[in-house]
Amino acid sequence: MKKKIIIGITVLSGFLYLACRKPAEQKPLQTPEPEEIKLELGDPVETLPANTNYKPAFTGQTRVGSL
Repeated sequence: MKKKIIIGITVLSGFLYLACRKPAEQKPLQTPEPEEIKLELGDPVETLPANTNYKPAFTGQTRVGSL
């Protein structure tokens, strides 16, 4: 019985040590500058006339070009 208590206290103290220790200092991540991507859209994918009476909010709203 005493061995189980001693083992339990040892394990518990190990967990407490790991939980309370000061974390190692971390260096900030060195991320490369993002490259600028320019996309040129082709002809609209949808070529059929609109199937609704709703008006688009701006020109070309419903006619997105393909990549």
